Amino acid sequence: MNDKQRLFRVLLRALKVRGQILITDYCAPPPPGSANFSTCVAQRGYDLHDVDGYARLLRAAGFDDVDAQDLSDDFRHIHEMELARLPDPRLGAVDRTAMQCSWCSKLQRIVDGEPRWGMLRARRSL
Repeated sequence: MNDKQRLFRVLLRALKVRGQILITDYCAPPPPGSANFSTCVAQRGYDLHDVDGYARLLRAAGFDDVDAQDLSDDFRHIHEMELARLPDPRLGAVDRTAMQCSWCSKLQRIVDGEPRWGMLRARRSL
């Protein structure tokens, strides 16, 4: 979604009073970030913000009681577990190797801090 501010305003209107949302999403790393990551984000058309930036967007959209957490360590751990389970015998050797290479590359980016993983919870008061 390229316009997160608009998305959050739409979600706010859709919620009942005292309703909550929970969002997890890729987040931008602290500046400056690598040129490789910036290129990847631009090629995919992502609209990434750091965890605090997401919290500001939610508040600006009208949400209250915003809680924003960086869960990047958990994200890395989950990917490590998934990689360990990846060698599925139902996959052919070529597909399995390609998938493992892709996951290893992704895991290395996560270890390098690009991207971050955020969890955001917010409430509509009125």
